[in-house]
Amino acid sequence: MMLLGPAWAQEHSVAVTSDVAITALEKTQLRRLFTGQDDAWSDGREVQLILPPMDSEAMAWLSSTILGLPPDLYHRYLLEKAYRAGRAPPRVVESMDQILEESQAVPAVLTVLPLPVGTGFHVVRIN
Repeated sequence: MMLLGPAWAQEHSVAVTSDVAITALEKTQLRRLFTGQDDAWSDGREVQLILPPMDSEAMAWLSSTILGLPPDLYHRYLLEKAYRAGRAPPRVVESMDQILEESQAVPAVLTVLPLPVGTGFHVVRIN
């Protein structure tokens, strides 16, 4: 008998805006970027993290595939980290369409999108 994962398991991916030259990263590198432990791309530009809604399938995918912790715990971690650093927390959008809209005005975006990711983005392969 073959067991399959959740229905969303292969329907989302880590994506970056087309201006980011990254095509593949290790899971540990992605975890560090999504948790704010690393905050710059290799070219020195600041990573602009735009997160899907906390109750979305995209966030569930990110939480299970990359982070290994529940979305609510991840969100609390980001808020506490931002508060301690005196910075604004990463943007959490209300809809997946909002990620596409906001990324048009912001360079160097890291996010999670449903596949196919669409114009202006490319998928980051997870090694």
